[in-house]
This record gives sequence, structure tokens and C-alpha cells, in this order.
Amino acid sequence: MKHLPFLQPPKGWGDGEERKKNRQWTEQDMIDRVNLQKEARSQGKSCVFNVILLASATINEEEDRCIGGVGFATIDGDTGYLGITLDRSVTRKRYATEALYTSIVFAFEKLGIGKIVIQTDNNNEEMRGWCEKTAEL
Repeated sequence: MKHLPFLQPPKGWGDGEERKKNRQWTEQDMIDRVNLQKEARSQGKSCVFNVILLASATINEEEDRCIGGVGFATIDGDTGYLGITLDRSVTRKRYATEALYTSIVFAFEKLGIGKIVIQTDNNNEEMRGWCEKTAEL
């Protein structure tokens, strides 16, 4: 599977063939990513939110749980690069649509973003379908 740039470790996959093949993050990768995100947020170059499924809003959930993340991993001037990752168990339940629309409105109204770019893998039919049908992009 081809990984998008924002889904790779901050320093890339490196030279190790095994690591490139398995695409597994290390603890240091996560530490580097958190530090990079903190720095980008402090400079107004990133705005990412957790997507929380509230138990009170669903029948099958006993407690609140994080089902993914959405937002702008990169903000370059007035352009925001929007991405989303969600737990596969919640696909096709409109959570992605709600999270993406909320992020888009927030970007235009609060962050002053004038252009939004959504990148997805050619094989990600669900996201491509959302862009084409729901967002009419």
C-alpha cells in the first residue's frame, strides 16, 4: 500500500528494506511526530483534532472512545492540507463526513484558510468517493 507523506514517520522509512516493507512505526517515530506536531501547532502551521465517539450519542458504545483524527497536518500560508484517519469499525456511519465538514468550516471561519487540499491514495476508493459525491470535488 502506498503511504501518503503525512502518514509516514517524520524522518521517513529510512534505508532498511524490512522497515520499508512492514511500514511499522517505532516509539522514537511517535516521539518525533508528537514533537513536530507541537512545534507546527505553536507556529500556526498545523491544526489536528481527535474524533471522539460519545457513548451518550450511540447505542452500542459503553464509554467514550477516540475513533480517529482529522485536521490540517500542514498549513502553508492560506492553504490547508486536510486529512483524516478513522477506525475501520466506524466507516460508512457518517462520522467522517461530520468531522471533515466541521474541520472545513473551522478552517474557513476561524483559521482564515482560503484553500483546502485533500490528498488521498489512488486506491482509497472510500475517500475518493466521498470527495466526488459528498463534497462534489
